[in-house]
Amino acid sequence: MGLARAFPRLPVLLARIIPYPGLPRADGPGMSDGQRKMILDRLEGSSRAFLAVLENLSDAEWQWSPAPGRWSIAAVAEHVILTERLLLAKVEEALRNPMRPDWKKQTAGKTQFLLRVVAPRRGRARAPKAVAPAGSWSKTDAITKFREARAATVRFAQQTDAEMNARTADHPFAVFGTLSAFQWLLYIPTHLERHLRQIDEIRISSGYPR
Repeated sequence: MGLARAFPRLPVLLARIIPYPGLPRADGPGMSDGQRKMILDRLEGSSRAFLAVLENLSDAEWQWSPAPGRWSIAAVAEHVILTERLLLAKVEEALRNPMRPDWKKQTAGKTQFLLRVVAPRRGRARAPKAVAPAGSWSKTDAITKFREARAATVRFAQQTDAEMNARTADHPFAVFGTLSAFQWLLYIPTHLERHLRQIDEIRISSGYPR
């Protein structure tokens, strides 16, 4: 089930969504110290959890799939890494766009949506072709590629002083609509958190090699 089908009343949900506890406010065009800290904390936590899983997998666990046509952990990892690169490119795309005077209205509720819906793996979506895994990476390759991609993301999050709240880019899925550069950046750890839950589902599946 795609996110759009799972959440057909998203505009209503966004208007009524309960504020996320401790969520830093986006009061100005640039990222606040609180927003930057939230991003860096989630990047660090999701990275640590992902690598802890991958580094301890056997080859059999890495390649095992719950059923024909279902993703293995190897496929999930490849998708995560390809997506991280794509999402950072979307941040850069947003920053090339003009500042939007109505950015608060256009992006309202989207940060909460990423945290409350995307990260917990509510609703399902088919991966776009550009980030669909080919299944050709070894575990060692995946770990190396992930470390490189995540280092680039962390470096950007630490150093940027751009108008991360006021510059936006549209998501190809209508359910998301317009996201700020900050929200595109937050999408990176929340997307990984989502797929960490998928990896957990694979590891508790019947027949998983242990």
